[in-house]
Amino acid sequence: MSRRKKYEVPIEIIELEPNNYHIILRAKIEQNNIVLLIDTGASKTVFNSSLEGIIEIPKEDYDAEDIKTAGIGEGRIDAALATIECLSINEIKIEKLDVATISLDHINLLYEQFTSVKIDGLIGSDFLYNYEAILNYKKKTLTLYC
Repeated sequence: MSRRKKYEVPIEIIELEPNNYHIILRAKIEQNNIVLLIDTGASKTVFNSSLEGIIEIPKEDYDAEDIKTAGIGEGRIDAALATIECLSINEIKIEKLDVATISLDHINLLYEQFTSVKIDGLIGSDFLYNYEAILNYKKKTLTLYC
């Protein structure tokens, strides 16, 4: 059993098409409201590169080959490293969260067809594993241990 504090936060389940469900989580970076898609199949947490003004993308050199990512139907996607100083999810404050940034235009184009929700990031398995996440579809909650 984890010794970290248990938090239960609300999630929303969006049915884009019949039997095609996506899970979203509302959060904040600084005073900016953001919408995150919980993607259990993604290995890395990524944020939209359009958020460059509110997340810190280091200018130091890094090996771009180490942070290439792949998506279904997208092939290889160039990504940049970034650090989010403080991600707030309800009362949870996650400081110095390292993520990758990519263009999420292809995801938002899909979402525009079915909903008015704009996706700012994808919560991947790295985050879910690190915070011992438990999704409860019936209660529409995400439990995290921080």
